[in-house]
Amino acid sequence: MSPANAEREALERNRRQSYRINDRVALYAQALSESDYIDARAAATGRFEMRRTLNSIIATGEAQRGALRNIRDSDPALATYLQNIEDRLESLVRLLSLKNTAAPDRPSHDVNISGNGLRFRHEKRMPRGSKVRIELQLFPSRTCLSLLGTVVRCSELERPAKNGDRHVIAMDFTDIHDDDRELLIRHVHSLQLEHARRGVLR
Repeated sequence: MSPANAEREALERNRRQSYRINDRVALYAQALSESDYIDARAAATGRFEMRRTLNSIIATGEAQRGALRNIRDSDPALATYLQNIEDRLESLVRLLSLKNTAAPDRPSHDVNISGNGLRFRHEKRMPRGSKVRIELQLFPSRTCLSLLGTVVRCSELERPAKNGDRHVIAMDFTDIHDDDRELLIRHVHSLQLEHARRGVLR
């Protein structure tokens, strides 16, 4: 690859990672001490393998929806049978995902998200430089992610939110696995497309 092509590819990768969008997610945030952060980094590999397997099953199910619609047109009975299997598998994956995340089972926070970081409101102050563990559940896919990050900005709201949140936290993801980053980028991209579609419909 030529230096010019490598530079263009790096710029495109950075653009995709940095694009931010507003979303409503299930979120759990925990400030970590330096020693807890080191322990969390060490434990991340084992947790990632389980999440990657579950998220892969979710992604495969989403990709097969179009094929299932085609089958429904030609063989409704077979489509119903396959849909029942898919529903049971989805329920199992959801149960296993919830057992492996501290995030709630419903959207809880409005956030601004990208492949590089997250901005959210929180009840507790997290000073700049604080280490944070984030548990996310994305909708509608119900994909779960466990991410580590560092606070880059913390500001206090003029008035506490109704749910008790008092601070706006901005954080960068650190030690994020490439698969997790790509999953976030795809999620942000799908939200972009959905927002554009709604704009056209309006």
